[in-house]
Amino acid sequence: MSRILSQDGLSRARRYGWFDTYTFTKAIGEQLLVKSGNGVPLIILRPSIIESSLMQPEPGWIDCFQTSTPILFGYGKGEVPDFPGKRKSLIDFIPVDFVASALLASLTAGTEGTNPKVFHLASSSENPLRLEDLMEYCLQYFRDFPLRGRSNTTALQPWKYRSRHNFNWWLGRRRQMLRTAVALNDHMNFWPGAARLSHKLAVKQMHLERLEYYARLYADYTRLFCQFTTDNTRRLFQSLTSQERQEFFFDPTVIDWQKYIQEIHLPGVRRHVMKRTGAGDLKSVAAKAPC
Repeated sequence: MSRILSQDGLSRARRYGWFDTYTFTKAIGEQLLVKSGNGVPLIILRPSIIESSLMQPEPGWIDCFQTSTPILFGYGKGEVPDFPGKRKSLIDFIPVDFVASALLASLTAGTEGTNPKVFHLASSSENPLRLEDLMEYCLQYFRDFPLRGRSNTTALQPWKYRSRHNFNWWLGRRRQMLRTAVALNDHMNFWPGAARLSHKLAVKQMHLERLEYYARLYADYTRLFCQFTTDNTRRLFQSLTSQERQEFFFDPTVIDWQKYIQEIHLPGVRRHVMKRTGAGDLKSVAAKAPC
């Protein structure tokens, strides 16, 4: 029943022009708020992809393994060797402390009539980050600071940024090769190393299934060129006093993306999420990825 409901929800969302039920239900929620507000002042804050903090409570603070991190760390681990997408597509990151600050600041903004005040909290229009740049920063980082269990960092190669069709063909080919290897190993179960090889093939199969899951979940977001208009958010930030801007900072133009990715975000995930699991690798945290 859960699988059927999930498939029906996804089909309905895409029928109305949304990638998934996550974005679709957000849109429904906004419409219900506007429709049922009954004159109550309404503010809608729309953050883009929320990632680890830039400054508060400390650089790199994050408490979950989701959004982009399963893909980025899967790449560092060698489990996501390629992914469908376009090199120049915009990856709209925003630090979580910016979201908290903008939310608090937006509470001071008055609304006019029944129209809600809408604030887009995003970086794509003022300080765009391209997918190819993001992955280049990750490649450099994981070669300098490899994940546990991966000493051969030279094996990490840049993505080919295949089309969705070519990626599915590549994925199907790898799946067929893996099935063939499993079948051959099963016929050679008398071989002393068969059990060890069987375990390795099972791990590879798990990685392949996870890659297919991530592609189904996120591939539509790695092909986008849209930029969110942030005029209202910019005016809100400019309306703050100098002291308020320091306390409630949310100006994306100051973000140095290479420094943020390599010195703040990726180390922050390792420090706050992976270290907390006590394992230091992806196996113990991959299950925490959003469904």
